[in-house]
Amino acid sequence: MQQFISAAETTKQIKAKLTKQFNHTFSVTNRHRYVSIRWTDGPSQNEVSAAVEQFRPYTFDGFDDSRTRKSGDVKYDIEDIGLSSKPSNDEELYQEQCAAERA
Repeated sequence: MQQFISAAETTKQIKAKLTKQFNHTFSVTNRHRYVSIRWTDGPSQNEVSAAVEQFRPYTFDGFDDSRTRKSGDVKYDIEDIGLSSKPSNDEELYQEQCAAERA
């Protein structure tokens, strides 16, 4: 029997897994069954993508740009997962400080 996990519960599970695996702060939101994951610094997008792969409802075939719904014992009620990371402004601040010291 297939277990159904709501979008809200899926969002909670994703956040818990990422926080535990990376010991980092993530913003994980759900809007109309689209889960958005945002963070500053920390792990790479590839690392986060691999960590949440089990929650993705589809597999993607790059050959013909198609996607196929995964089968299995658990169905996560989401459409897709988006990732967005950004570096902190530390490098920018460092460059400004260096420029100020040279002046």
